[in-house]
Amino acid sequence: MEPEETPQSEQQSTTLTKGWIAFYLIFAIVYGTVVGCLNVYRGLDNLVDHPVLYWLNVLYIIMLALTGILIFVAFRRRATNAVSLARVLHIVSIIDAVMCISVALLRLNIQFLTQSVIQFGMGFVWLIYLSQAKQVKALFPVEKRVWGVTATVLLGVMVSLQVVMMFQIFKMLILAIPSVSPTVY
Repeated sequence: MEPEETPQSEQQSTTLTKGWIAFYLIFAIVYGTVVGCLNVYRGLDNLVDHPVLYWLNVLYIIMLALTGILIFVAFRRRATNAVSLARVLHIVSIIDAVMCISVALLRLNIQFLTQSVIQFGMGFVWLIYLSQAKQVKALFPVEKRVWGVTATVLLGVMVSLQVVMMFQIFKMLILAIPSVSPTVY
């Protein structure tokens, strides 16, 4: 009596946790989401005097954590929207990095600038990985991928949060610049 063959879907689901996809899930999604949430959380102390910006950042932490969890679960279940959810996270990460680079340049904060440039670069690296990796294409064929309602709503909410936060931050920075008035002699 020969052993039964494992169905192809079960074989593919076991390959999901190996190689670069496992590295991607652990490093980019789990680690990246945790570090991103912690970085925003650490910055909340600086926003106590700016309640709108404070609560926007709290909402951003919640959305970032939720997105990370959704992506991890979607990849593990091989959901058809897994890649689009991951792209949302990386697009938002790039938008966030651009905003942070602008703030760092305005404040001449080299440490913040370095961290933001790394975030910007990693966002692009992972977007390229998702579009070029053979393993991603094999497990999530392009013709079966869906840009679902969840991904669309997440992208809309997170990009809207980024835009509103950007305006709030620049407003805060502009108000912090002392006005230059002509000196009367």
